[in-house]
Amino acid sequence: LLGLGLLQAGDVVQDTVTVANVSRRHLNWRVTTQNGPGYLLKQGVGGERAAALEREAAIYRLLNAVPGFARRYVPQLHLHDAENGVLILEWIAGSQNLREYHLRRGHFPVSLARIMAEALGRLHRHGPGGPEYEARSANVPWIFSAHRPTLRFLQDCSGANLALIELTQEFPDFCEEIDALRAAWHDDALIHGDLKWDNCVVSGNAASVRTTRLRIVDWELARTGDPCWDVGSAFHDYLGFWLQSIPITGTMPPERFLELARFPLEKMHPALRAFWSTYARAMDLDAEATERWLIRSVRYAAARLLQTAFEQMQGAAQLTGNIVCFLQLSFNILKRPREAAVHLLGLPP
Repeated sequence: LLGLGLLQAGDVVQDTVTVANVSRRHLNWRVTTQNGPGYLLKQGVGGERAAALEREAAIYRLLNAVPGFARRYVPQLHLHDAENGVLILEWIAGSQNLREYHLRRGHFPVSLARIMAEALGRLHRHGPGGPEYEARSANVPWIFSAHRPTLRFLQDCSGANLALIELTQEFPDFCEEIDALRAAWHDDALIHGDLKWDNCVVSGNAASVRTTRLRIVDWELARTGDPCWDVGSAFHDYLGFWLQSIPITGTMPPERFLELARFPLEKMHPALRAFWSTYARAMDLDAEATERWLIRSVRYAAARLLQTAFEQMQGAAQLTGNIVCFLQLSFNILKRPREAAVHLLGLPP
């Protein structure tokens, strides 16, 4: 950072530089100074991870070509050092991800929902990402094949995920619905591919539209794909947040689960309505397209619930009550997506 002129020698000498390990899939380092800029350094150790960083850097450069997108909704790319496998991005001081924000504040601002919808609208209107991203478009979300696992997939599964696969396969209708999602996949736009609250960083005052900033991070899974996957992923986070706030125990009768939710769905409905109406306007969808895209997005939200169940059980020996509820809700939504849009998401019929 010193050699690149991104840090000053005085900051180091005066001991105002802080380095913290914030690793996730890659080795990540947060470098901040007391009064100056901050940086996120992502290090890809090994050929596969270095290639993933190179791809992510290419995505950031591509996003700069989307009119009005990168400056408003993406951290600044400072440098990609391919030789050393390092990606240097802007670190937003005083920020928190959207999950942390909702958990700490206990409410769901309409303003943030609208900003996310506007960001996705700008991204999806740009169209496909180009030949190098279309080449990956055959890689539909892996969850569409989880109910028909390969031997290699099974070898990496935890005991809980093996039970989850068995439970899914007990319901042929469920498997057929997932197969239908795979068959109906569209390759219409450049999508984030892994949109979730953990990958949305909020800074500023969320009570004020003028001062609030929302940036979307972790673009290494971006590709040409179905824009409704990103929208369904946004729906999924509200539903998952609600489900995980329900204290499910063996001593509590199921009919009392919903009334005990720490974060009731009703508190999320204004934000969900604002998100969907803003996105539909941003995409200039007519009435027929609005209905079609909504149903597809809601069904993808169901697939994301199933994906979250697999991800959360990867290191577990047995299923939990909440995860069984994820599976049940996923199946119910796939069977009745229109009813789910009205009664779960609070969207007008």
